[in-house]
Amino acid sequence: MIDPDFDVTPASGSGRTLAITVPYNRPPNHIPRRDFVLGAADALWLQVSIVECDDPSAEALTLTGGIGGPGLRMAVWPVSDDPTSWDYGLPTPACGTLLWSGTGTISTTLPGTFDLVVPVGTLSSWPRRVAYGLQLNWDAAAGSELLCGGILHVRRAQFGSPVNDGAGSYLLTDDYIPVLEDDNTNVLA
Repeated sequence: MIDPDFDVTPASGSGRTLAITVPYNRPPNHIPRRDFVLGAADALWLQVSIVECDDPSAEALTLTGGIGGPGLRMAVWPVSDDPTSWDYGLPTPACGTLLWSGTGTISTTLPGTFDLVVPVGTLSSWPRRVAYGLQLNWDAAAGSELLCGGILHVRRAQFGSPVNDGAGSYLLTDDYIPVLEDDNTNVLA
C-alpha cells in the first residue's frame, strides 16, 4: 500500500532520479514535506506525480496541455535562520534570495506526472541547506497551488577534494581539465 503523502521512491536508473507523489486536494493547513540529499555535482531528474487526494487509492490528476495549461514550477532559496521560519514545517524564504527556478514538462509516459530537470553543476554554488517548493500552475499561471516543500541538503566534495570555487570547478580529469568544459573551446557545456 502506497501512502501518497510520504511516497518518495527511486525511479528507473540513477540514484539522482527521484519519483515523488503529492496530493492535490488536501487539508489547507497541511503542505507535504519532502527532503532530499544530493551532491553538489549531481543533476536531478524529478518525476512529480500528482494524485487527486491524500488517499492510497487516489487516481492520478488529469493533466492537459495547450496554451495556459497546467505547469509545474520548482523554486529554490536559501534557508532562513529567522526563528519565525517555522510555519507548519515549511521553510520561510528570505526576500530577494531566489537561487534557482525551473519548469517541469508533462510526462509522456506517466499519467498525472511532470518531469523536471535540475542540470548538472547547478547545485555547486548553492549553500549546504536550501529550501524548495513545488507549485502547480494553471490557467496561464492565474491560479496556483503549492504542492509540497522541503529542504534540499547539498553535500560537498569529501576526502581532501579541492574546494568548490564555481560551477563544476572541482570536477577535473587527470590532466586537470574540468569535466563540464568543452575540450576545444573551454566553454561550460
